[in-house]
Amino acid sequence: NVANLLITRAEARSREIAVRHALGASRRRLVRQLLTESLVLGLCGGGLGALVAVWGVAGLLAIIPRFAPRYTELRFDGTAVMFAAGCAVASSMVFGLAPILHARRTDLHGALKDGSSRMTDSRGGARLRRALVIGEIALAIPLVVICSVLVRGFLRSQEVEPGFAPDHLLTFGIALPRAVYPGTTGDAFWHRLDDRMRGLTGVRQVALFDTLPLIGGDQIWTFEIPDRPQPPGEPLRLVDQGRVVSDDALATLGARIVGGRGFTAADAAGAPDVVVVNQRFAARYFPGEDPIGRRLVVSAGTRAVPRTIVGVFADIQQKVDAPAGTEMMVPLWQYAGLFEPPRSYSNLVVAIRTTGDPAALLPAAQRAVAALDPTLPLIEPMTMESGIWLVNARARILAQFLSVFAGLALALAAVGIYGVMAHSVAQRTAEIGLRVALGAPPAQVRAMVLRQAAALVAAGLAIGLGAAIAIDRALGAGVQDLFYGERLAEPGMCAAVALAIAATALVASWIPARRATRIEPTVALRNE
Repeated sequence: NVANLLITRAEARSREIAVRHALGASRRRLVRQLLTESLVLGLCGGGLGALVAVWGVAGLLAIIPRFAPRYTELRFDGTAVMFAAGCAVASSMVFGLAPILHARRTDLHGALKDGSSRMTDSRGGARLRRALVIGEIALAIPLVVICSVLVRGFLRSQEVEPGFAPDHLLTFGIALPRAVYPGTTGDAFWHRLDDRMRGLTGVRQVALFDTLPLIGGDQIWTFEIPDRPQPPGEPLRLVDQGRVVSDDALATLGARIVGGRGFTAADAAGAPDVVVVNQRFAARYFPGEDPIGRRLVVSAGTRAVPRTIVGVFADIQQKVDAPAGTEMMVPLWQYAGLFEPPRSYSNLVVAIRTTGDPAALLPAAQRAVAALDPTLPLIEPMTMESGIWLVNARARILAQFLSVFAGLALALAAVGIYGVMAHSVAQRTAEIGLRVALGAPPAQVRAMVLRQAAALVAAGLAIGLGAAIAIDRALGAGVQDLFYGERLAEPGMCAAVALAIAATALVASWIPARRATRIEPTVALRNE
């Protein structure tokens, strides 16, 4: 669009500048006048852009919760304003100087001999303008496709059922120093903490986790099925997510038990070693069978411990951008036996399901921890919902910005083709007036202009769709991970984007086409 404007402005004023210079106007005076005109336009546009930026920052702060990281750093930045002002001044100077540079190549004798009041469009300038619009549409296609695929993939990832209830959950971490809580002495602290939290007013369930779904990290364990030994040379069996949890963990999360039972206080140290698995694990390793009572040898520490499956729970989503994988849980109170010598877990997350606002329970939880050990701080206290929001924050804000960028790409393509078609209609005023005088109906005149626009749109769409397909093939299979499992060159998405851009461009060209039908033949011929 900037290049189109530069070319149009240079051609439109080159004859005027050449004539004024021939009549005695100094080049310095002409440069000063043109720069002043352009700077006024540039500063007006820059000022409007700054106003839009102020509104944009206010809108961004309105949609981002105050607990988002670096929320207080989102502000109207003076450095960015100065950069934008510099861009406005630089572009204004380019626009101002371009007509003078173009006027130096203008044939003054031919211009004065021409009786028209304006310069006709040069073939080179017209070809370059059409090429720029084709390029703009071609660039808009991959941009809008990528933005649309990312937004669509993100929205689809948010539609996945998490498998638990994140509302009314308060979470915070606690790290026990090994020097203060050596060996298995940490278990006594965790028991006392669990009892204290259960005694708080407004608490429904309490559980301890080494990692929480969606907002925690990965723990990949290995395991064996004793009655199904692995053939030599095959890789070890891995579980996608292993967790160490206390009793009532599934109830606290709000997860559903579909078979057997969850952990209870009876699953303590010295009791039979047990494990619970999710539905995906049961379907993969025990298809068509009842996994309850089957034996597994789980390597979750330095020792491989035989365990009995006592329960199956509904799949819990482990990551925000991926479906649930295989998962198993072992009791916290049996964790020490996974190591030699035995040792307690030192870093755990406390999850509390409340009857009311979970954030309101935080002060009471802090006092309860301080009563047990005043040297222990609460690590990242937050509600489960806010934690999930923070995990999704980057992708969510990116999706919102990409939606804006896709809209801007459509708008720029529309402005570009409108500018070219409007200029073309202005250059062909005499021709169109003559056609109308000879009896050409308005529909025929509109069709003539729209055909020219359609040719530009078709060329841009062909190049843009080819570029989108080429990018998809260049990225290969990894593109689906980048775009939340979506393909970049998915036919339906590409077709929808192509139709949207084509419709936008043709609507933009309709305005000049409609204006062409209203040209008065006598006025057009008189102007010539």
